[in-house]
Amino acid sequence: MYRAVALLLAASALSGCQVSLGSGGLDYDKLEGAITTELNNNYAAISRHVAGVDCPHQAQDPKAGDALICNADLEGQTVRVRATVSDENYNVKFDTLDAVYDLSAAGGRLSQGISEEYGFDVAVTCGDSLRVVEIGRSFECTATDPTGGTVATTLTLDVVDEVNAGIGLVADFPSLSGDPGSAFTYSLTITNNTPAEQVFTFDPTAPQGWTVSASPTAEAKAQTVTIEAGGTSDVKVTATPPATAEQGKYPINVAVTAANGATGTISLEADVTGTPTMAMSTADQRLDAKGKSDTEERIPLIVGNTGTAPLEDVKLAGTAPTGWDVSFDPETIASVKPNETAQVVAIVKPSSDAVAGDYALAVRASAGSQSSNLDLRYTLEGSRTLGFIAIVVIIAAVGALAGVFVKFGRR
Repeated sequence: MYRAVALLLAASALSGCQVSLGSGGLDYDKLEGAITTELNNNYAAISRHVAGVDCPHQAQDPKAGDALICNADLEGQTVRVRATVSDENYNVKFDTLDAVYDLSAAGGRLSQGISEEYGFDVAVTCGDSLRVVEIGRSFECTATDPTGGTVATTLTLDVVDEVNAGIGLVADFPSLSGDPGSAFTYSLTITNNTPAEQVFTFDPTAPQGWTVSASPTAEAKAQTVTIEAGGTSDVKVTATPPATAEQGKYPINVAVTAANGATGTISLEADVTGTPTMAMSTADQRLDAKGKSDTEERIPLIVGNTGTAPLEDVKLAGTAPTGWDVSFDPETIASVKPNETAQVVAIVKPSSDAVAGDYALAVRASAGSQSSNLDLRYTLEGSRTLGFIAIVVIIAAVGALAGVFVKFGRR
């Protein structure tokens, strides 16, 4: 004899559903309507419909903790629903005491399960209609082996506690890292834990400014996927941050909804690593400076970060003619945040024997793989004292020559 088989073959039972009926007594019509709606949403998985629900009116309004049994008419069969008053505001929780089997589907699933377990074809027949069974009870179906022999097999009721438990969601890698502007692609596996084939829709959400999409891996343009009871399907989720996204971790949430109302959610994470971008200029945007020999000249510089990650430990260096001195105040910049700037002063001191003229001066800022160069023209002005002495010397020379001409001209 085949052993008892526990399979999820019934429409999901209701558990923990709640409706708020307000104060002033129990609103039976509203309660019956709420139960009808929930049952029809649930039984849509097996294409069945509740004709109506009857909750017996009590002589006195029930109190918190009191329960009443309502009866739902499902194609001539009664499904019992227990409604429990939660509090004095008449919030009511309700759950089904019975589950509904689609006998034709039950036979097909049992045939497949037993055949796979025993290694040969077994045909199981449970009937062709619906069967309402009290939760925790079982009933028998007939199994026929390849020789034609028949035996009874027991079908044990296994009910999903909540509709929301009808979807399984797993991500291969729920946390990914990448640069701003690059796509984060996640692979999800959806498991249909409901008792019947379902059509699933996706609703991915991401931070403002991001683009996000979800579709079956097998068909990128599809917005839904159909999964048989107990089956799985892969879904690809793609989230792309804006190029200006700052470094940090961002949530990507995906909600999946089945046609029968079952829902599932999963939270993913995108770790944007960011990239700094360095830019350097003089404070007045000019590329020329001037000064005197053996005299310090201060040149204000601006170091900016137009990237999406901080610039850390920015070092500065200068290249100048031999004998010149170039230093910086400060010598290093600890950090420059994205879209911010920092000011530094280049201190240039030409050598004491440098002559007037134009000189090339280079300044470099670097931080890790980032760097920025600035080429300046430094004009060295001559000393006024030296100019005065030169003028005196020239005048003296001219005077001496004039004296010579006068002396020899008289001969």
